[in-house]
Amino acid sequence: MDSQTCEIQMKSYAHTTNDVIYQWDDDPLQTETTLFTPEFTLEDWSLIYNCTGRTITGEYSCISVKFQLKRDIRFYLLKLYAPTVVVVLLSFLNFFIDPRAVPARVSIGLITVLTITTQSVSIQDRLPTVSYITAADVWLTACLLFVFGSMLEYTAVNVLLQKEKKREKKGIGALAGNINKAFRDSFSTDLNGSKVDLHVEVNGALGASEFDKPWLTMSNVDKVAKFVFFIGFAVFNIIYWSVYLIVQK
Repeated sequence: MDSQTCEIQMKSYAHTTNDVIYQWDDDPLQTETTLFTPEFTLEDWSLIYNCTGRTITGEYSCISVKFQLKRDIRFYLLKLYAPTVVVVLLSFLNFFIDPRAVPARVSIGLITVLTITTQSVSIQDRLPTVSYITAADVWLTACLLFVFGSMLEYTAVNVLLQKEKKREKKGIGALAGNINKAFRDSFSTDLNGSKVDLHVEVNGALGASEFDKPWLTMSNVDKVAKFVFFIGFAVFNIIYWSVYLIVQK
């Protein structure tokens, strides 16, 4: 994705130009086709015929060569991008699991967060330490945010789950109270054994209509999260690869 320039200087430190002068021969460099590095591809090289420097002790002869290396993306597709994509998609499985299955969703969330963190540390150890933001930094940070965001989404879903449980308990209590009151009223108003119409009013959470139910429920949050996270990750990939593969080229 990026290119690096590696320079090798050959300089005399013990003898000045009065004693020795380095010069390149004609066609001095030859490459071995069987040798290669897994991370870089040699694209070109250039010769510097004179990089002689002067110090207080004299002038010292110098020649150098610069190698133009291009990073091979195939290595990082296997070592960086493919594993992190799998972890991010695995974290999205949380949206398809029943919110009441707390152990399953928490386990997936923690495992994916720890895995993406471990992968980030492992990849950063392989890369050189630089002062600027690299493509790997952008990718790993975005993946970590998506994985951590899925954990935060379940936190919100769990809060809504607790609220729904409270509404259900409240509705059950109200229903039981209405039934008891209806039975007491029916037995107290007709003691002669005549026919009694027993009417029980159901209200509260169990008797609420669809219009009375809140829209912000755990199922709706999961549905929205599926769309937002999947579309968001797809859009990020389009922008990321467009910038680093097309625009920079």
